[in-house]
Amino acid sequence: MDIELEAEGEASGASLRAALGAWQNELREREGRLEAKLDGFKADIMRRVFLLILGTLILNIVVIFGVIFGLVNLVGSD
Repeated sequence: MDIELEAEGEASGASLRAALGAWQNELREREGRLEAKLDGFKADIMRRVFLLILGTLILNIVVIFGVIFGLVNLVGSD
């Protein structure tokens, strides 16, 4: 009777270890997919920030030229 209980305990322990291993593999797989999504988001955010900075720079250049030409018109009109 004791031998049967030990064998049953070993079998259930082995099945628990197998289930735990499968669960760990699934978690690693999900972690990899999540990291890939985060890398995609990071690239998208970096692109948007770059475009925002570039747009602001172009706008500032246009405004500076407008101010320069406005001052030239004011000073040059006698």
